[in-house]
Amino acid sequence: MTFLPAILYVGILMVVGLFGNSLVCFIFATKMKPGTQNIMIMCLAASDLLVCSKAKEKNRTTAIAFLVTIVFVVSYLPYLSMTFYIIFDKEFDQHLHGSSLVAYNLN
Repeated sequence: MTFLPAILYVGILMVVGLFGNSLVCFIFATKMKPGTQNIMIMCLAASDLLVCSKAKEKNRTTAIAFLVTIVFVVSYLPYLSMTFYIIFDKEFDQHLHGSSLVAYNLN
């Protein structure tokens, strides 16, 4: 009986987490254009869905979700570094040519 408030709180968090993350995955998969930020948000929501769900292998699921999150955060770092570089060097795109210009325009 003493754990009832904690159980209710965790249960409410699980229900809200499952609903919210499912909604984020649905919207980002169907309505948004594919891009680095959108894919990262969708993968974070999917990994959070794994954590919110009642998995039998809770520790294993959490570790996999954590690794997926780390991979996508690390894959987002080049975009962030280029964005910060552009902020400090306004003429960044004028120095590009060839394949580096093509890669820059993919953004």
